[in-house]
Amino acid sequence: MAQTIALITAHDSPNYGSCLQTYATQTLLEKLGFDVVVVDYRRKHTIPRYSVKRILTEGQFVKHTPVFKIPGVKALAYLPVYFLVKMRALPLERFRHQYLKLSKRMYFSEDDLEKDCPNADIYITGSDQVWNSTWNNGFEAPYYLRFAPKGACKIAYASSIGKAHFEEWEKGYAYEALSQYQSISVRESSAIDALSEIGITGATSVLDPTLMLEGKEWEALASNEEVNEPYALVYQLNKNKKMSAYIDALLARHHLNGYQITYGVHEQTGRAKAVCCPSVQQFLGYFRKATYVITDSFHGVVFSVLFQKRFAVILPERFPNRLVDFLAMLNLEHRIVDDYQDSKTLFQEIEYSSVEKALRDERQQSLAFLKKALHVQLDGQS
Repeated sequence: MAQTIALITAHDSPNYGSCLQTYATQTLLEKLGFDVVVVDYRRKHTIPRYSVKRILTEGQFVKHTPVFKIPGVKALAYLPVYFLVKMRALPLERFRHQYLKLSKRMYFSEDDLEKDCPNADIYITGSDQVWNSTWNNGFEAPYYLRFAPKGACKIAYASSIGKAHFEEWEKGYAYEALSQYQSISVRESSAIDALSEIGITGATSVLDPTLMLEGKEWEALASNEEVNEPYALVYQLNKNKKMSAYIDALLARHHLNGYQITYGVHEQTGRAKAVCCPSVQQFLGYFRKATYVITDSFHGVVFSVLFQKRFAVILPERFPNRLVDFLAMLNLEHRIVDDYQDSKTLFQEIEYSSVEKALRDERQQSLAFLKKALHVQLDGQS
C-alpha cells in the first residue's frame, strides 16, 4: 500500500501560478508512487469576505477615489466588490476541486490543524512564497508544519522566502520550526543564505515544481480554444505605467495583436485585449499558442520557457530574486528589458536546445533531492 504525503502549500492564492505549482507538486509526488492529500488550508486574507473588507479599507483605488469618503458608500459597494472577488476566484476554485486531491475538510487556522491533523506518513511544505512573511501578513505557522505530529517526517520542496533575509522578529520562530525538518530544499539560491543566517544549514536549491513537468505534459492540460492568429501575450501582475507604455508602443510599432490575461476588467493596461479570469486550462492555452510573451511574472516566464516562446521580462520592483535566479540558471538574462526603448529583445530567437539541456540537468538534481529525502523515510533511517 502506497504511503501518504500531506502537502501544504499556497494553493489558495488567487493566481494561476499558485494553482499550477500545487498541481505540479502533487503530480510529481504521485509519479514517485505516493498517495497525496493537499491540505486545504485557507489563509484569512484569501477568503472572499475578508478580501472585500481589505479592499474597501486598504485598497489604493478606494483610498484615492473621493466618492468613497462619503458616508455609506463603502457599505453600498460591498456586494459589487464581493461579486468581483468571487468571479476572480471562480476559475481557480473550479480547478482546485477538479484537479487537486484536497483534504476532506478546510482548515482556517493552526489550531484547526492541530485539533484535526491530517493523517499522513510524510508532511511536505511545498513551493511558492510560503515563508514570505510580507506576503503572508505575518508568520504563517502552518507552512512551517508546526501542526504535524511530534516526530513526523518533515520535508520542504522548493519552498520560497521571497526575500534575501528573514525579518529580525521572525528569525527565532523560523529556526525553531525549520530545525525539525529532515530535508529542506528551496526555490531560490538566495534562500540558502537566508536559512544559513538563522542557523539552518544543508538546504539545497531545486526547480519550481511547474518546471518538473515537461512542456508536453502541460500541453495536455491546456485548452485549444484560443485565437488562431499570431499574437503577443501580456501577463502583467504588478502596476507599472512604464511597462504598460512600453507594451503599447511595441504592439503599435510592430502591428501586433495583443491579448492580456487579467484578474479583472479594471486591470487592462492598454492596447492588448483583456482576457478576464480565463479558466486555468485557458490560461495555459494562451501561453501555448502565443507567438511572443511579455511578462513580469515568474510563472509567466516559466510557461514561456516550457512552451518555447520568445519572451521579454520586466523585473518587478519587489521580490525579483526568483526571476533573476531562474533566468541566470538557463543563461537567459538577456531576456530582461532594462531600457523601455528596447524593441529588439522580444523578437530575438532563443536557442532552446541548450535551454532544454539545462532544464534536464536541473530536473535530475531536483528529483535526486526528492528521492533521497523520501527514501530516508521509506527505509526508516535517520
